[in-house]
Amino acid sequence: MTRHTDKLLRHAQNYGAGADVLKKIVAAQVDANVEPNKPLLQRANELIGGDRQNDYGNKLQNFAQIAMLWRATLATKLQPGAVITPEDVALCMIQVKIARLAKSPNHEDSILDVAGYAGCYEAIQNERKQLDKFPLLGSTLDYGDPNFREDSSC
Repeated sequence: MTRHTDKLLRHAQNYGAGADVLKKIVAAQVDANVEPNKPLLQRANELIGGDRQNDYGNKLQNFAQIAMLWRATLATKLQPGAVITPEDVALCMIQVKIARLAKSPNHEDSILDVAGYAGCYEAIQNERKQLDKFPLLGSTLDYGDPNFREDSSC
């Protein structure tokens, strides 16, 4: 374990965290530090074939469910001239987590992620109201802006 993990465990114990929380802290730290000397793709393969495989099941099943959810959400967008908005992205990311929760309904990280993406949805709408203070950078376009008009010269 790293010094950082030790510190996290001490804080968790001080706040009365149970053994299940402590195990999650250690597991998260191990996930974050999966043998850094191994090639990146090998580490990634170990992650998607390990706990994530157990949590979310068969990849084809999981991704097919996600595709079905996205198709319903994006149905009105699957036509000429339609655009995908930042809010659509937040909804689609929520649906990734919903599909995973269908397989592992008690997976707390996915539940937390749903709430986080819902918060992002709200933040997107709030940030759009402040674009004069915080403009989008580079060539980024906000297709969700009701006043958006695509420049035909792009």
